Amino acid sequence: MKYAILGDVHSNFDALETVVEHALREGVKVFTCVGDVVGYGPEPSRCIALLKDIDAKVVSGNHDWAVLNKLDVTDFNPVAKESIFWTQENITDIDKTYLDSLPLTIEMNDFVITHGTLHDPDKFYYLQSPHDAELSFLEMERLNKPLCVCGHSHVPVNFYYHNKEVSYDQELKINIDPHIHTISNVGSVGQPRDRNNKTGYACFDSERMTLNLFRIEYDYKKTMKKIDAAMLPEYNALRLINGI
Repeated sequence: MKYAILGDVHSNFDALETVVEHALREGVKVFTCVGDVVGYGPEPSRCIALLKDIDAKVVSGNHDWAVLNKLDVTDFNPVAKESIFWTQENITDIDKTYLDSLPLTIEMNDFVITHGTLHDPDKFYYLQSPHDAELSFLEMERLNKPLCVCGHSHVPVNFYYHNKEVSYDQELKINIDPHIHTISNVGSVGQPRDRNNKTGYACFDSERMTLNLFRIEYDYKKTMKKIDAAMLPEYNALRLINGI
């Protein structure tokens, strides 16, 4: 079975549509998403509608919670905060009901999905270093899952736990060893921050036990124009140019 694992979408419909079309061509049968469906971008409702259309299995991210006032935005940076307020005014009650229905984690047959760390998922901690990964690996042992996928930082990276030691790499294609716990941050569909402006997603093949991160060209300039037309913060558009 091939699964698409979508990173933070952030209301970027052009990027989301691009990765969905690519995944279908790759033979993906099931779509999943690590959360942050909304925030920053100009088309939250269209993104929600598309995720519904493909019956994606989606967890909630911190921006999704913030839009619902389930998370205090005091510590959000000014641009993120303004984007949250804009989103609250530009989505429907049906959209909000959908966001409110999203769980914090989802267990699939061979992997588990979360937004930040697997431990304390409601805290939305970042998973960016081997130290950050340790408690999540312990949770993976409890769940008996060889693979955990996450997002939140928008930077792709893989962590491995073997013989009580944590290592990491940024390989785009990895083999999943059932005897080695692996956490993969799949980056972001809608707002990459690894200085690569291509959108992307991961494809997990449960038969071959491989995880492949694709990076794909999309019309980010079109998205920039939509951000400008929506009168969202200019920085939301500018950062798409260089993937920051």
